[in-house]
Amino acid sequence: MLSALSDGALIERPYASTRGQARLLAAIATAQLLSVAATTVADEAGDGGWAEAVSLYGGYVAMLLLFAGVALFVDWARRATDNLRALGTLLPSFSGLQVVLVLMVPLANIPLSHGVLTALWHESQPRADGTAPQHWLGAPLVTAWLLALCAAIESVMVASGAYERVALLASWLVAGVLFVALVLQTQRRQDEQWRDLELRRGVPEPSATGLR
Repeated sequence: MLSALSDGALIERPYASTRGQARLLAAIATAQLLSVAATTVADEAGDGGWAEAVSLYGGYVAMLLLFAGVALFVDWARRATDNLRALGTLLPSFSGLQVVLVLMVPLANIPLSHGVLTALWHESQPRADGTAPQHWLGAPLVTAWLLALCAAIESVMVASGAYERVALLASWLVAGVLFVALVLQTQRRQDEQWRDLELRRGVPEPSATGLR
């Protein structure tokens, strides 16, 4: 039974592009950033009917979009990881299930996600031998996003006055823009790799007759 399961796990899955999911995730992240910006502006506007309404409902919308974005991000990362074998990576660093578990662990998911997303970035375009380049700094875009995210979280803890709240908004916007870029660029790498593999499969094998 275990042997059958192991053999089944090694069966190469067909490539299923997650481009639509990545674009939806980028749209949700952008909408969440706009909601946060609107809420921050309303908070700084002072008393007023419109400001209170935007602050209240904008906060709810931003929170709902955040939860929806996190759930969609975890599922996108899982599906993108499941595509790695079809893209030519012989031994992916993580399975789809492991990605879900790592990204759902509270607090620890922030540092652990660096390894998961770095592996996803590099292994989406493996070498011809099925391996992927590794670097202790990881993928620059992944590292930049996580540093910006940590700075944004730190800003939440110290934000009290107007200047701190402006810094908080700026840090979240930077982290959000880098997140959208990370998702879309990772997806682009996968789609480009698949197109390249399809083109190679379409090239006929050289033969002695064809070379005469």
